[in-house]
Amino acid sequence: MASLRAATTLLRRGISPISPRGARGLAQKSSWQDAALASATQSIKGVGQVVFLDKPAQGNVVLAGLAYGDPALAVLAAVGGASATSAARLLDVDRGSVDAGLCSYNGVLVGCAFAAFLPGAVAPLAATVAGAAATAPLSAVLKRACGATPQFTLAFNAVALSALAYTKPFAVPPPPADAAIGFADVAATPLVGLSQIFVVDSPVTGAAIAVALAQADTSYATHAINGSVVGSVVGLAVGADPHEVVHGLWGFNSALTALSVAVFFEPSRASYALAGAGAASTAVLFGGLKTALGAFAVPALTLPFCAAAATCYALPAALGETGALRLK
Repeated sequence: MASLRAATTLLRRGISPISPRGARGLAQKSSWQDAALASATQSIKGVGQVVFLDKPAQGNVVLAGLAYGDPALAVLAAVGGASATSAARLLDVDRGSVDAGLCSYNGVLVGCAFAAFLPGAVAPLAATVAGAAATAPLSAVLKRACGATPQFTLAFNAVALSALAYTKPFAVPPPPADAAIGFADVAATPLVGLSQIFVVDSPVTGAAIAVALAQADTSYATHAINGSVVGSVVGLAVGADPHEVVHGLWGFNSALTALSVAVFFEPSRASYALAGAGAASTAVLFGGLKTALGAFAVPALTLPFCAAAATCYALPAALGETGALRLK
């Protein structure tokens, strides 16, 4: 239909669409439209790839959830994905990775982090465009350096922490929370843990993420929610502030680790055990890194997930053929 309208416009101007000039104009317009559509699709896939989803529809569900929980953050998440995608295309990064959204999900997370931790309106936008673009070549380098092990969100952590180490968002500690924690808060904790993957504090956003995961595979949603529960329980067990726990801060890294096991491993009793143990270990790592990086007034982001998930992924090779764990 767009090509037909373009041809009609050319005819009105006295240019035949089948003449060299007209055909060239239509080809250029069609090429531009195709490139824009491809870039948009790759960017929205990047939103889903944060939680290992590679379908545009699933990415749209996640983005809608972000828009409900924090509209401004959702905009920067989309900007980050588009910036990283554009950089990857300009640098001619592996086309398969670009098409799958694997070159843009780190950019999406950069947008989320800068929306949450950088003050003002202009600074987060400018930083997102620049920082997200930097994740594209960095993720390509890290992919090669990590070999068979996925680089997960290392590129995001490197870029975001570099900026946040300068701005020090935790230099002034927040006022102590004095609101009472009710049953509804406790019940919503696992879903809030899912939403905190994108630095959003909303059970509705978490529910949207769970729905998108269930669309791909019901076990993905189950593992992610269970991982969030395990991380929260470990947080309480080690004496974490209950307000931090109900706001999902102890659940999101653990949810990602458990989800990564569901995505990369064949289902088995061993893989279920690994998901639980990995989620618990991730929460312990989060506690340690939270304290260590807190001294520099920066958050731990998803570094605990990267460390734990990489360890889980390497286990089958370490155990050998006699091990019970099998990668897909």
